[in-house]
Amino acid sequence: MKIVYNNILPVKGFTAMNLFGIIFARNEYKPLARRIQNHEAIHTVQMKEMLYIFFISGIWWSGWLNSFVMVGMLTKISHLKERLIHISMTTLI
Repeated sequence: MKIVYNNILPVKGFTAMNLFGIIFARNEYKPLARRIQNHEAIHTVQMKEMLYIFFISGIWWSGWLNSFVMVGMLTKISHLKERLIHISMTTLI
């Protein structure tokens, strides 16, 4: 894990911040405590997990979209199916 020391990021009042797996720490906290490095490493793992979840859900949604387009757009949506069933009703519910 790469640690960059500077006076810009993070802003005053914070010790360190994690952007895309790179830790930015203020110069006055050099060397960065092991506890803070571990804390920021946990955030890196969380970011990777969320990327994987986003990727997998993207695959699922693309499969759904494909079946939505291939089978017929308006017949796949449940509330529109219900509308087609009750279209002949003349009174409001």
